[in-house]
Amino acid sequence: MDAEQHRCVICLSSPPHEPATVKGCSCGHEFCLACLEQWCRTRRQPKCPLCQHAIEHIICGGSEQEAPPPDGVEEEGPDLRCLDHSFFSAESDRLLCRARAAQMHLVRSAYGCGRSGSSAADDASDTLQQVIDTLAGYKDDMQHEVPFEPESVLHELYSLEQIVSSIAAGSWAGSGGGGGDAQLPARFSADDAAAGLQGWHDHSGASADSWLLIFGWGCHSSQQAGAHS
Repeated sequence: MDAEQHRCVICLSSPPHEPATVKGCSCGHEFCLACLEQWCRTRRQPKCPLCQHAIEHIICGGSEQEAPPPDGVEEEGPDLRCLDHSFFSAESDRLLCRARAAQMHLVRSAYGCGRSGSSAADDASDTLQQVIDTLAGYKDDMQHEVPFEPESVLHELYSLEQIVSSIAAGSWAGSGGGGGDAQLPARFSADDAAAGLQGWHDHSGASADSWLLIFGWGCHSSQQAGAHS
């Protein structure tokens, strides 16, 4: 479990006060017990704020307890105002670094030393590029302070992180393979990918190619693109 999983995404406490997890939740993320209980009380059908797993039982200190029932008032979310543009800009940037590092490793392992790769490697590479373009779009939105819904962006960034992690671990089932649970957020489309990539180059200016070389995959990607064209 990395440092990010030891931070309550509701109040940003690190480590969480009285660390609690959702039973059966695949993300394994820890929350402050009070934050998670408040989250349940203000929702008719509470779900994990990250992976959207239904919250029925909470585990804290090795003991299991039922999730508290709703208060019976109009459903409302917790105060997520602390998750502002600055926070999500930093999160997008952090995930961009991970995605580019995963892409660099994939290109070297699948296409290095004259290897021709495979359809699975092509699919994973294309998916990583989509993730990178989507994250670049989020980062640009946050830097320009475009209005957003914190809970929605939080869940979508988590979904993108799951995709990057599964590809990096070699467990990616492919976007069309039918076995992968992780899917790109609905926000992403082919047009978005093209616009996101062009926007990244526009904002980066002359340094765009330098960034590609810094992350070690620019020349490999261009060669691979030429081979497929």
